[in-house]
Amino acid sequence: MGLRERLIATALAEIEESGSGAVSLRGFARKVGVSEAAPYRHFARKGELLGAVAAEGFRMIRKKLEPLLASPASTKADTFAVFRAFADGHAILYDLMHRLDPGESTPVTDHLVEALAAFEVLVGIVARTLPIGDQKEAARTAFAWWSEFHGHVIISRAGLVPPELQGVV
Repeated sequence: MGLRERLIATALAEIEESGSGAVSLRGFARKVGVSEAAPYRHFARKGELLGAVAAEGFRMIRKKLEPLLASPASTKADTFAVFRAFADGHAILYDLMHRLDPGESTPVTDHLVEALAAFEVLVGIVARTLPIGDQKEAARTAFAWWSEFHGHVIISRAGLVPPELQGVV
């Protein structure tokens, strides 16, 4: 594992434990045993490292979705369960992944590339799950699913699920 990957793995572990405010390029350099200047060869600033961590989060969720793509029996509920389990198990990372600009860098970041790759897997799941022949319609439906899943996670975390739906949704 190269330095870039070690820094991302270290940041991911730290974020999951202490939040994104705990990220420090110099601190991570010490943790991985390199000079304080070494991380700057890979990340110009903390925001770029956070973008790389967010990209890793999308890679992780994509890998969890891929088995559903391979299964002809996958359902929307199965897909939601994957999203929900990921959001519950990686709450801080999940939030970082959905910030407007986690990388504070160029518009085409690894974060965006990985988010779109995860979305394409979701489009494939929709196309297998529903009788949709048109790729554009599958993409629209996948976007609606993703929005619904994400909204559900946010509303649940905020404690805004109506009492009559507690434990149902």
